[in-house]
Amino acid sequence: MSAVSHSTEFHTLEAFLDAFASSRHYFGGTVVSAILYGIVLGLFTTCFRLIFEAKHNQKYSRGTQRFLFSYLISMVLLATFTIGAEMYYLYSTLFQPGEIFLGGNTVTILSGGNPLSLPFTIWGADGFMVWRCLVLYGGVSHVVWIAVVAVLALLSIVSFSTGILFFFTGPLESSLAWENPLPLIEWLGSGTGTTSLPITFTPIVNIGLAALIVGRILYHQRYIQKTLGVEHGSAYTRIMAMCAVYIGALFCPGAVNGSSRLYPVHVFLKLAFPQICVISPFLIIVRVAQGRAATILEPSELGVRTGDIRFNNSQFPTAENQEYLSSRITVKIGSSEES
Repeated sequence: MSAVSHSTEFHTLEAFLDAFASSRHYFGGTVVSAILYGIVLGLFTTCFRLIFEAKHNQKYSRGTQRFLFSYLISMVLLATFTIGAEMYYLYSTLFQPGEIFLGGNTVTILSGGNPLSLPFTIWGADGFMVWRCLVLYGGVSHVVWIAVVAVLALLSIVSFSTGILFFFTGPLESSLAWENPLPLIEWLGSGTGTTSLPITFTPIVNIGLAALIVGRILYHQRYIQKTLGVEHGSAYTRIMAMCAVYIGALFCPGAVNGSSRLYPVHVFLKLAFPQICVISPFLIIVRVAQGRAATILEPSELGVRTGDIRFNNSQFPTAENQEYLSSRITVKIGSSEES
């Protein structure tokens, strides 16, 4: 009996080591995702505190406050579900390998090792960028507004369409039984396409959204620098740099998506991608809540105040005048204004 016990233990250990070797990339990706999840929790706490403080200072409208609170809670719940699903999948791979292939509970929350929250986190990040675009382009001419809304609608359709394919892995897999399936159907049915499309198209969609945001910010930066001087408008440079980092973080998974040589890197980035989609908008919320993000200066207000300085005072603008004028720049966040 002892010999049988040792044989069973050896077989179990050998199976465990084989399972770990086959899933080593997934293990590393889960560790990276867990580290990013810690960052998500830290940013969530900071965002919640800043917005709660702004609530007492009446810097935001009630509608904006409710939206931001709901958005923060929803995204952190998606991040929590993601890391939980990834860890459970890893546990099942190492200790219950048969469950994955025999229709266990893991299959209901994961698709090929990808948490089902992936498209929702992508939609959450894209939706936040769309909302920022709508805020920044408020007050433009009717023709420009229609053009912006049309572009945003197109980008939203692309994001939603590629994300919804993620849930059709099962039906597409059954299409592989066809006699001569189309190459596209075969690629999608293998499960690779349904995961690759959202990861590949998300950077493309966000490049379009970031281009709209940066274009609007450049316009206001030049307007402020032309009126107040080149030393002003640094907040715009910071938000443009943030957009560049945001796009870079989303672009990396799409760039390595089709390379078999970079498969380990692709697995790491694929597992971390949902957390990245949560971190990116949280960073923007922190910057906006701190008053250091995209500022919108109303031309009418700027004209009135600069006119007062130029014509009501015989002296040149002093440092105090410049400081007062800079402090009166209106910060638009959603439907609220901060002076």
